[in-house]
Amino acid sequence: MLGNRYKVLHKLGHGGYANVWLCRDASSSCYVAVKIIMADGSHPNCPEKRVNRLLAADLSSELIQYFCLPLEEFIISGPNGIHFALVYPALGPRISNLLHLLDSDYVLDLGSTLRTMALHATKAMAILHSHSICHGGI
Repeated sequence: MLGNRYKVLHKLGHGGYANVWLCRDASSSCYVAVKIIMADGSHPNCPEKRVNRLLAADLSSELIQYFCLPLEEFIISGPNGIHFALVYPALGPRISNLLHLLDSDYVLDLGSTLRTMALHATKAMAILHSHSICHGGI
């Protein structure tokens, strides 16, 4: 259990900065994604904290359509030090897992959807860059 509340089910991803786990919230039975930042990166001015401060400062801005605030934050103390843990809604499968739907009757135009998603990701990165935040895991 993470934070005495989140049961780890599956590793969703990892990078040089954090690991992300699919968890079930014991209090609500909802699925969530818990991002655990490496101890070296768990400081008050880490990129996640900076983005969260920007979002919290202006929820009406264009930021909110490309980013989501964590549902909860907590700290994990482990053998490698103190880690920030950020809880986000579980949003869905990886895009690569949807590619088999290209020839499916279930999706009318996945190509158009993928282009729109790429445009949104590009706009999100531009917003981060305009606030001197660089995302190194793209």
